[in-house]
Amino acid sequence: MADVAAQSLTSQLRLIAELRWRIFRNSLRTKSAKLDLLAYVLTGVLGSLFAVGAGIGMGIGAYFMVSGGKLKLLSLLLWAVFLVWQFLPLMLATSASGFDFRNLLRFPLRFSAFYLLGLTFGLADPAAVTALFWLLCITVGVTFAHLQFFFPAALLFFSFAVMNLLLSRMLFSWLERLLARRRSREALGAIFLLLLICFQFSGLFVE
Repeated sequence: MADVAAQSLTSQLRLIAELRWRIFRNSLRTKSAKLDLLAYVLTGVLGSLFAVGAGIGMGIGAYFMVSGGKLKLLSLLLWAVFLVWQFLPLMLATSASGFDFRNLLRFPLRFSAFYLLGLTFGLADPAAVTALFWLLCITVGVTFAHLQFFFPAALLFFSFAVMNLLLSRMLFSWLERLLARRRSREALGAIFLLLLICFQFSGLFVE
């Protein structure tokens, strides 16, 4: 432990990455774990196809919005990015117990290393990758509509991405305390399920 604390920031990050890789490799020794990995891969492929299709649609929509002078409609696309980035990881976290990031506190890491690992863990989330791809598609659509909007749009969407990243890490760290118990995890899962059911029945009430 003392040797870990004395190492540099890059060395600490490399050691944690190697540790996570060994844990992941050792967890694939059973047949059920390999089947779970195959299911995750198939789900990731289907999710990637949806994300790419939605991103292309957002890029085309941003192009027509900007070229038609309807800049206010871009907020609808940003709201979609915000909701996916913030609420999709929370909904997935309630259905399964993921990696508890507080376990890294057992290691004598520097605060900078712990903070960078937290940001990297947030960026590696599928919802964050999807949201970043959507922002890139929106930026491309805005640029093709008006080239002079590239730098303002890039700066705006970059600030929007940083805000979402920091907010998602704050919400996830707060949710980790609630999900530490199995009862609270099941209760939050039931609440999300009821919200989804109520959302489906809301159309009937409106009609």
